[in-house]
Amino acid sequence: MTKKRSTRQDSKASKQLQTKLKPRPRPSRAKTLTKLRNELDYWFSRYIRAKYAGDDGLVECFTCKRKYLVGVAQAGHFASRRHMATRWDEDNVRPQCYGCNITNQGQQWLFGRYLDSERAGKAEEVMRRAQAKHRNEPAAMRAAVEHYRAEADRLTTTKALSFKRKESSGQGRREVAKEVEAGIAEADQGRGAGGEDRALGSDGGVCDD
Repeated sequence: MTKKRSTRQDSKASKQLQTKLKPRPRPSRAKTLTKLRNELDYWFSRYIRAKYAGDDGLVECFTCKRKYLVGVAQAGHFASRRHMATRWDEDNVRPQCYGCNITNQGQQWLFGRYLDSERAGKAEEVMRRAQAKHRNEPAAMRAAVEHYRAEADRLTTTKALSFKRKESSGQGRREVAKEVEAGIAEADQGRGAGGEDRALGSDGGVCDD
């Protein structure tokens, strides 16, 4: 009985079959959580800015009190967003300009003072919650994404907001830069002549889309 010789076509077909049968690797938990975290950051940021925006499309920086286009403002954190327990805590996040949130590291002293003006002891409560142990669960994060996406879309539609950044042109960038510089100067004046710089916790974080 003669043995049938294998051809190149047979070998190629065999390899293709093995490739098709090979199971695809499942995404790791870390990658899944990273994707969910980024998605939640995006929609939570839009929600915060839309929540505090006026019908004119402007939102007030929580610390320097200047107004910015909702698409230019950021979602600034009192307790750094590296603390997962309060990363998406509405008590911990307010709209801020780039100057306050990034250049001046969140203007945390002013941030805490203004939180306390909303309710006595609020800043301390947020800091205590920030120190709590927290484990991100995919199911809870997916639910939060859907919630904040729906709320952000609702507020955007209701207030006719536009999140398109309008500083893309040279003139627009210069205007935004002037606003940022003015906001920093006003915020520094608001800290008092004594230059008090008492931090109430870790540095402010960024949550921008």
